[in-house]
Amino acid sequence: METMQTLLMPLLETVPHTFNTLTNTPVDVLGDFPQSYKKILPFDVAAVVTFQGLGARGTLALCMSKTVYLAVLNRMLATEYQEIDEENCDGVAELLNVIYATSRTHWNKAGMGFDLALPIVIRGESPMIGLPKGGDARELRCNCEFGDFSLLIHLEETLMRTR
Repeated sequence: METMQTLLMPLLETVPHTFNTLTNTPVDVLGDFPQSYKKILPFDVAAVVTFQGLGARGTLALCMSKTVYLAVLNRMLATEYQEIDEENCDGVAELLNVIYATSRTHWNKAGMGFDLALPIVIRGESPMIGLPKGGDARELRCNCEFGDFSLLIHLEETLMRTR
């Protein structure tokens, strides 16, 4: 899907740049893997944003284990959180918000017309994200010094503007 490639290219740069800038944590994108809807890297906290624009709609989800999230968050905020709770769970949304906003600028220059969107947070023991079954789904598997995490991408092309 050509539109998926247009979506992926900025993310390959934006994810490492966001983590390095906001958390002083170097990140490597290990690969872009087609998502089977069943195999997702286990996670304890995620931020999810849905977006729509000219001829496409989609979802981004930044998923992290407790260990990775708390290490990144503690570095970002110079704190020592031991648990993910109401006070600190929005850090993953802040990271995804910057990733989406930065990538959106590139996508819209390519004519995709994606709207502003705000992430929501999912957390708990063994949470799950159900992506729509249509369209194309990918997982950007990423690695930092604290472990692996994922950015899930789902995109569905539409015949008209989805508003």
